[in-house]
Amino acid sequence: MDTASVLKELPGCTRNWLYYLEFRGVIRPTKDARRHYQRRTYSPADVETARDLWRLYQQGFRLSAAVDIITAQEKRSEDEELVSSKSSHS
Repeated sequence: MDTASVLKELPGCTRNWLYYLEFRGVIRPTKDARRHYQRRTYSPADVETARDLWRLYQQGFRLSAAVDIITAQEKRSEDEELVSSKSSHS
């Protein structure tokens, strides 16, 4: 998904905010440098992360706190999947 499409899905979000997420390493779009500018392509995971962070940011969370919340949720999901897979193999 290109930058303009991501911004359409995140009303109020700016291009600079997406670029800041990229700078911080929170999302990692692929870049096509064959043109005079770098065209970014965002994966579904990047878009989901940006959407979740934008929602928390709009609720007043600082970006660092929002990243911590999202990271903790992802870790909890991974742990639940691990427990689930171990119990199904027993």
